[in-house]
Amino acid sequence: MSDSRRPSVSILMSNYCGEAYLAAAVGSVLRQTHRDLELLVIDDGSSDGSVPLLRRMAAEDPRLRVLEMPANGGPAAARNMGRDHARGDWIGIVDSDDLLHPGRIAALLAGAEQTGADMVADDMVFFGDPATAGRTLLEGGGHAAGWVSASDFVHSDLLGRSLGYLKPLIRREAWGDVRYDEELRIGEDFDLCLRLLLGGARYKLLPSPTYLYRRHASSISHRLSTEAIAGMIRSHDATVGMAERVEPREALLGQMLERRGRVLQRRLAYETLVATIKARSAGSAGLQLMARPAMVVDLGRSFLENRARRRQQAGEAPAEASPVTLVLATDGKLGKTPAPEEAVRIPLPPGLPEAATLGEQRRLAQRLARLHAEASLDVIAVGPEGRAALGYLPGWRKARLLVDEDEAHGHDLPEDCALEVAPA
Repeated sequence: MSDSRRPSVSILMSNYCGEAYLAAAVGSVLRQTHRDLELLVIDDGSSDGSVPLLRRMAAEDPRLRVLEMPANGGPAAARNMGRDHARGDWIGIVDSDDLLHPGRIAALLAGAEQTGADMVADDMVFFGDPATAGRTLLEGGGHAAGWVSASDFVHSDLLGRSLGYLKPLIRREAWGDVRYDEELRIGEDFDLCLRLLLGGARYKLLPSPTYLYRRHASSISHRLSTEAIAGMIRSHDATVGMAERVEPREALLGQMLERRGRVLQRRLAYETLVATIKARSAGSAGLQLMARPAMVVDLGRSFLENRARRRQQAGEAPAEASPVTLVLATDGKLGKTPAPEEAVRIPLPPGLPEAATLGEQRRLAQRLARLHAEASLDVIAVGPEGRAALGYLPGWRKARLLVDEDEAHGHDLPEDCALEVAPA
């Protein structure tokens, strides 16, 4: 891509010491069926091998642009830097340890074109952590595909299934000159999207499960520092002021924001109590409990959760699972594909993903995420449907894609997946 031609899509990916997962994340963006894109990876002062790895990958694909922060500034600062360099008509965010289905960006663009949305996002499927692998954010979370108002967005945060976790594509004109709040180290996406909604952006949710969200030990903990929560309260208060100016008659939004403010204040009080207890200041902790007696219940719950976590960590590490052969093919080819007798065979709907129903796509994505968490997989994928199914599978020990001779061209596969022409 020449510097003079603007791509239709810019993807921003901030990275801090994410070398272990970075190549897979970058590759999943560059292998999109929508080729007219650029990927800007903003390295936020990494001390591992992230930057040399990115430079090697950029030398092989000019659509990858590597930007380096002068010092660690946090994800918001890194994304602002990427936004300043982005040239696309649409701008999206992808985390440096997550994965995209190859058809994701094309599907989001199609959905935006059909609906006239300024922001469009899809469902995310959790993988990596066996306890949550296969869950999705939208399913069972009280959310439905459709238009998202500012009230809906805030309400999702109160439900504990925040739509702020989603990674939308955003129309450049709708984004405008809005900046990430660089003082936020967590919740920066929620804050930005809410301000865009208050500014009039139209946000559409699509139910397709094409964003794979990694859960692992080095992910940001649910335990927040008092400084992080104080920052969230400050940004929340600023948003309340903005809402009162732009939508003064929106009673429901006002109620949702008021409730969220109370929740954040309770979280700040609890984390302050925890910090006080750790500092062994019994008198001060007692005064805080007298002011908010309900925090005794929170302390008990936290104690039980920590004890269960310590027991799990103290237990013996599970033995490495034996490889499981997984066959992915349509019904007509499933039984004909040579594989061990004990292989797991999953039938694929013909025409996946375009001709598959949403339920078929979601069930497949969920099952593959669970299998990935439970076993080491040797995968045999067959035909174009098999190729599409590989996009829902977070990883494997080894994989082969079997295609007919007339299908042997145009496949952009990961390096650890071999392409083979099936015998006639």
